[in-house]
Amino acid sequence: MTNTKKQDLEHAEAILNRYAEDFKDGSALLLISQDYGKGLTDYLRVSVASYKDGKVEAGYLTWAVAKVFGYSLRNRYGAHYLGISGYGYSKADEIARTVARFYGLDRVRYELN
Repeated sequence: MTNTKKQDLEHAEAILNRYAEDFKDGSALLLISQDYGKGLTDYLRVSVASYKDGKVEAGYLTWAVAKVFGYSLRNRYGAHYLGISGYGYSKADEIARTVARFYGLDRVRYELN
């Protein structure tokens, strides 16, 4: 692994770890928006909304999720998207299960837009 890739991975893990306690105590909601592509590839963006001290904090997770979990990162409409191919399963569920495993949880709450 090159030094740049290692630094990217460490930075991506730090971004995800920032929300660990929020997911564990149930005060975070994973937000997934989906854009249907052509063929079997769909494009998804991942964010998080966490509730702290009566305020909602939002974070952008698409880049970090791609780096840590090996999803394909695509540029669409000037923004990062996960490009996920396949048929017959919920890609949003897959992302939510993958994030839950990262945090050592059975599941994380998520909303698909």
